[in-house]
Amino acid sequence: MLSFNLTMYSQTEKLIPESQTIQTAYDNLLKNPTDKDLQKRYITVFPDNVDLFKHVFQSPTFDQLYKDSHLYIIKLAEISTDYPDLVGTKLIKLCIGLKKWDADAIGYIQHVTMGYANSNYSDFIGLIKTLKKQDLKTLTTFLADVENHSAYGEYQEFLEKLKSNKETELFDLFKKAKETRNAKPHHATPSQN
Repeated sequence: MLSFNLTMYSQTEKLIPESQTIQTAYDNLLKNPTDKDLQKRYITVFPDNVDLFKHVFQSPTFDQLYKDSHLYIIKLAEISTDYPDLVGTKLIKLCIGLKKWDADAIGYIQHVTMGYANSNYSDFIGLIKTLKKQDLKTLTTFLADVENHSAYGEYQEFLEKLKSNKETELFDLFKKAKETRNAKPHHATPSQN
C-alpha cells in the first residue's frame, strides 16, 4: 500500500476547514491504518458533495489538497476492503454528480470507482441496481468517459464480469456507454471547444 504523510508538504494557500478536516483524518489514518474508527471517520469526512469535492481536490487555483488528491482518493479505495458499502455509495454519488470526465482528481475518482467495481463486484452491483434509471445512465456515461479505452483495463474487466455473471441489462448499458464515448472525438481543452 502506498501512503504518505501529507502534513510535511507546506500549503501555499490557507486550507479551508473542510480541507483541513480531510487532511487531519488522512494523517490520523496513516498513523493507525487498521483503526476502524479512524477508517469510518475518513469515509465520513471525504466529500460526496460534488462542489465540495471539486473545491478541495480540483480547485481552479490548484490549491487546497489538489497536489496530492490522488493519495487521498487511493486511501478511500483502500478502506473499501472493510467498508465496501460506505465507500461504494460515496464513489457512486460522486460519479453521478461529476457527470463528465476531467483530468486529475475527477479522473482518479473514475478509475478508483472502476477498480472498486471489480474488487467489490457484488457490492457494486447491489448498489447500482438500487439507482434510478437516469442516475444509472449518468453513472455509466461518466465511467465510460475516458480518452482512451484501450488503456482503461478496469472498464473492460468489469464488462467481462458483467457478461460472465449474466448481468445482460447492465452489460448492455455499460457496453453502449463505451461505444457512445468511442464514437466521439477526444476531450478538448476549453480553448479547443
